[in-house]
Amino acid sequence: MWVAAEPVTAWTNAFLRPPAEHVLALLVAASTRPEVAELVLSLFGDPARAWELLSSAEEVARVVDGEG
Repeated sequence: MWVAAEPVTAWTNAFLRPPAEHVLALLVAASTRPEVAELVLSLFGDPARAWELLSSAEEVARVVDGEG
């Protein structure tokens, strides 16, 4: 069960404390770029993918830089 619950818990917990710098960068990019906003919105339906992205500063940087 934890395999399914861990990313959901981690995703939720990530927004219960001050966000990491790379998460802030993603949210700022989403505020000005529709394609990033759509990605962020889609993450709410897939917490495992959301946590996969948010837990990696490198992955977020690729999205913010337009590479992901």
